Amino acid sequence: MYIKSIILIILIIFSTGCEDAEQEARLLLNKAIKNWNSDNIKMAEKKFERIEAEYMHTMTATLAIKERAILKKEYLTQFELEKEKQDNSGKFSKLVVLNVNRYFNKNSNYPDSLLKLEIYNKKEIKKPLSMCIYNKYLFGYGYLLDCTEAEIVFNNRRRYSTFSSERKNERKASLSNNRKNKNSLKINIKELGEFPLANKTWGKILNPLDDIPKSGYIAHYINTNYPNKVISKEFVSELSIQYNYNKFHNIKSEDFGAYWVGTLTLKRTEVRAITINQSRAKSRVMIDGHIVYEGGSKKTILLKLKRGKHKVEVELMNNWFTTNFSVSLSKPVEALTFNNIKNRLLDNVLGDYEINYVGMYESSSRDSTVIVNIEQNSKKVVLILSSYAAIKWYISNPYQVNISAIIYASYDPGSNITGDISKNSLLLKSASRIGSYKSRSDNKCSCRSGYFKCEKSGILLTKKALKKISDYEMTGFTGVYSDKSIRVPQTKVNLKFISELESINSNIDRQRKACLSKETATFENLIDDNK
Repeated sequence: MYIKSIILIILIIFSTGCEDAEQEARLLLNKAIKNWNSDNIKMAEKKFERIEAEYMHTMTATLAIKERAILKKEYLTQFELEKEKQDNSGKFSKLVVLNVNRYFNKNSNYPDSLLKLEIYNKKEIKKPLSMCIYNKYLFGYGYLLDCTEAEIVFNNRRRYSTFSSERKNERKASLSNNRKNKNSLKINIKELGEFPLANKTWGKILNPLDDIPKSGYIAHYINTNYPNKVISKEFVSELSIQYNYNKFHNIKSEDFGAYWVGTLTLKRTEVRAITINQSRAKSRVMIDGHIVYEGGSKKTILLKLKRGKHKVEVELMNNWFTTNFSVSLSKPVEALTFNNIKNRLLDNVLGDYEINYVGMYESSSRDSTVIVNIEQNSKKVVLILSSYAAIKWYISNPYQVNISAIIYASYDPGSNITGDISKNSLLLKSASRIGSYKSRSDNKCSCRSGYFKCEKSGILLTKKALKKISDYEMTGFTGVYSDKSIRVPQTKVNLKFISELESINSNIDRQRKACLSKETATFENLIDDNK
């Protein structure tokens, strides 16, 4: 009986000890998960390791091992490693990537900071390198690198450093201006805290339930003469609207108003380019209640946003018989000169390729989207997209044509590229529009009082303009004023076609010369005395 009592007491003590251990392990697991969700992953890892070392006999330890594996998997999926390779395709970015990988090969680990790279001490490298955003991922998953702003500064410095010695004074002045531009670039990267908070937004009346989608936007359309009444609302993927007169819900364009609300989710802290494109209108853009823009002009604001979810609100009051408005929140992209583009193509696109050109004035769709349908082609293609208005180009590539590079440009800010794009395709933004959308020559020319009216095809002018960015020939041309969807190429450009165009243009030149040689009517000779 005495022995049974002792055994019972031991079992009770052991059971109590197990319960205490289980409770301690559970408390530690809860703290680890809380640390992880607060981005304090290193602290969370220490707690997970302690659970496995000190509480391995508990059920909580098994649960902790599973939870840790799930969290690590989620941590990895948030990184778009292939996309980052594409984003870092510039010369300076490639130089940094090369040196980071060299560091890894030498030390079996990625550097904690770019300051540890050997190239950091080089005079021409130090300043732009300090402008790169760099974060080392945990668990050896790699690293985040974003040298968008640094690429601009580095290229400017290189451009100025190539000036000849006889232009030394000019070079000094240019470098001085470049330093000013570089400093202004850093100053122009704003943070939300620098912008004032709105006292109230239209959402209080137009969206009283604060209905905010996790992706995309809910658009509320109003007549500004009766601003408290929502005429229509819909889910949209873009912050844009385009129409004329009263062709949208019977709202006169000059009385049109809109309120968009949505969520911008960032997987990490990054810089976004907030681009406002509008004509005769006033608009207000708010992020997390901060007014990042208010006015009636076209503008781009570089804004640094933290990882997480951000509430985006846009308010618009239009004041003209046409409505043409858009806001984009994209990653900043360096606008390149023709010479820069030519060098990028030489560095990145190997072998022969064809050039397919697309020229447009604007999109005819309400959200400014144009679907680019790529026709079957067995050869490598460089695609050029040029427009006056900002266009959201959507690439449809059902035949999986090898598009080695896409070069895009527009007079209005805010154009972007989405759709079926290979991770290996090089995306380049041009600082200037390229060529013309006009494809046909006028069939009928007129000559009145020495004034000749006739328009040549823009294809030959475009062909000539493309020589500034590539030594290869344009083999396909698509040119329209406005449309929702286009076929590429619309016109096959070969030697026979070019010869016909040159013949037509020569005929136009002869007609113009003949017109200008005619005697022009004056007050003295218009009326003939002999008649």
